[in-house]
Amino acid sequence: MIGNLGNMTSSRHTIRPDNSVTYTTPSFSGLRVKVIQGLAESKSAATPTDKEVTEIAALYAAGPLDIQLAYVDEKGSATQYLVQGFTASATGTAVSAPSAVGPGKHTGLRVNYNAGFATLHVRWQDIDMVNNAQDTTEYGLGAQIPLGGDRAVFVDYRVFDPKAANTSSLTDQTRISAAIVQNLSKRTNVYAAVWNDKYDHATPVDGTALAVGVRHNF
Repeated sequence: MIGNLGNMTSSRHTIRPDNSVTYTTPSFSGLRVKVIQGLAESKSAATPTDKEVTEIAALYAAGPLDIQLAYVDEKGSATQYLVQGFTASATGTAVSAPSAVGPGKHTGLRVNYNAGFATLHVRWQDIDMVNNAQDTTEYGLGAQIPLGGDRAVFVDYRVFDPKAANTSSLTDQTRISAAIVQNLSKRTNVYAAVWNDKYDHATPVDGTALAVGVRHNF
């Protein structure tokens, strides 16, 4: 879900914790707890190896319901794991690619429900940064709709909402996306996707992008 627990959304760990120890409990009626402790390998704030990360997640899966709740506490020097914002599909002075802004504390919740006709997704996460007050909240809704014949449609809506303290450097962002995927084999598929990004800023930016391709999972 977060970091080694899996990728949740765009505000996330960019790399796994180094020199880490992981423990996962047995399943108790569908509930598991997973803990990851990444040990700091350097005491120098000038080096990127000064990363101590603690991750705790509760994972519940039973029947059509799949819930993941995770908490991450990242210590050490700045610009490590956490990044914020969506990679821009529009161009303009108000838009830039996300940058690493850790350390901080990250709480996230993801709920998946298989309703038969579709799998519905709800996501929420909150990031509290330590050094530069770039605190943000993200939330989103989505669905995976099977069409038969190894084909499915994906739709997604997400919002990136910076808190008042840092609105001068980050902007409210909204992304709406849709994709159709055709499986060619167990590991390979072709896809076509379209998404629209809107940035609310002193100079608003609105852009749409289209992508097609082939994906293979190794």
